[in-house]
Amino acid sequence: MNETTQAEICKAITENSNIRNKRILEVGGCGSGRITSHLVKHTLNITAIDPCTASIRSAQNSYPQIEFLVGSGEKTEFKDSTFDAVIFFTFVASSKPSFGT
Repeated sequence: MNETTQAEICKAITENSNIRNKRILEVGGCGSGRITSHLVKHTLNITAIDPCTASIRSAQNSYPQIEFLVGSGEKTEFKDSTFDAVIFFTFVASSKPSFGT
C-alpha cells in the first residue's frame, strides 16, 4: 500500500468519525503501523493491536511514541471504558486469477 492510499484511508476515517481528542483502540491488524502513525495525529492517544509479533516489533521500531501490542480483538485485557472508540479495519490482498489456457 502506498503513502497516498494510506493518507486517503486516514482522511476517510477522520472525516467520517469523531476521533479527535479521543482514546482509540485500533484492532484488526495494525501491521507495521503506517496507518496508525497517521491516525495518532488526530487522537488524544491510540493503542494498536495485531496478532503478529513480527509486525508489532516493526511498528514499535518505526513509531516508538505509539503503543503497539501483540493481541487479538476477540479478547483483550483492557478494562471497560479504557477507550472512547474502537477502529477496526483489515485489508484483503488478492491477485488477478490465472485461468488455464
